[in-house]
Amino acid sequence: MSRRELIVTSRKRKYLIVASLLLSGCAVSWWGYQSRGRDADVTLQPGAEIVVLVHGLGRGPSSMEPMRAPLEAAGYDVRNWAYDSTSQTIETSSEQLSGFLSRLDDWPNVDRIHIVTHSLGGILVRNALATDKPERIGRVVMLAPPNRGSESARFWAPLAGKLIRPLGQLSNDPDSDVNQIAVPEGLAIGVIAAAQDGKVKVADTHLPGEADHLVVPGFHTFIMRREEVAEQVIHFFRHGSFEHSETEAAESGTVNRNSV
Repeated sequence: MSRRELIVTSRKRKYLIVASLLLSGCAVSWWGYQSRGRDADVTLQPGAEIVVLVHGLGRGPSSMEPMRAPLEAAGYDVRNWAYDSTSQTIETSSEQLSGFLSRLDDWPNVDRIHIVTHSLGGILVRNALATDKPERIGRVVMLAPPNRGSESARFWAPLAGKLIRPLGQLSNDPDSDVNQIAVPEGLAIGVIAAAQDGKVKVADTHLPGEADHLVVPGFHTFIMRREEVAEQVIHFFRHGSFEHSETEAAESGTVNRNSV
C-alpha cells in the first residue's frame, strides 16, 4: 500500500470513529432528553436528602442508573436529571440545571440537595453553582471530571466540534471555556478519578479547593458502575471526605488527598 493510500485509509478510520461517536452519543442523549420528566414530584418525608445525578457527554440518565440503588438503600431520594449533552453549550445546560436545582430547593421537607456528576456533568455543576447556589445545597461528588480540560476533547473538536458543541469548550487548552469557569465557593466537592481513564488525565480532574480527591481502578465511561465508587460517594455525603486505605492506594497506584 502506497503512502497516499495509507493516509487516505487513516483519514477514513478517523471519520468512521467520529461518525460512530456522533450516532451513539446523539441517540443516548436524545433518549435521555426525552425521558427528563421521569422523576415526577412526590411527597417527601421531612428531613429528606435528595441526590441529583448528572450524566456526561453523549450519555443519558440511564448511564447513571447504577448509582440509584445503593444511594436509595442508604436513605437518599434520587433524582436522575437529563439534558441534551451534545447540541447544547455548557452555558445553556448549566442554566437548565440551575433551574432544576432551584425548583428542588423550593420543595417542602427537603433538608439537603447533594449532587453526583460524571465527566461533563461536573463542569455543568461548577458553572451553575459558581453564581447561584440553592440554599439547601449539600455536597458534590464529581466522577472523572475534566476540570482542567481534556486532551481527547481538544483532539476531536476540529472534527466533531460543530455537531458536539461542548467538545471545544472542554479542551485542555489554557484559554478554553472549562479553564475559565469559576470554582464554587463554600461548597464541599469531592473528586473521584479513574486510574485508567483514557479520556481525562488524573491530573486534569483536580479542582482548586477540592475537599478530597481519590483515584480508583477502572475506566472513564463506566466508573459509576463500580461498587466502591458508590460506597465512596455515600461516605463523602455523610462525612465530607473519602475513606482512604492502603488497599485502595495499592490497587489504584495513586491516592491524592486535598491536592490541587
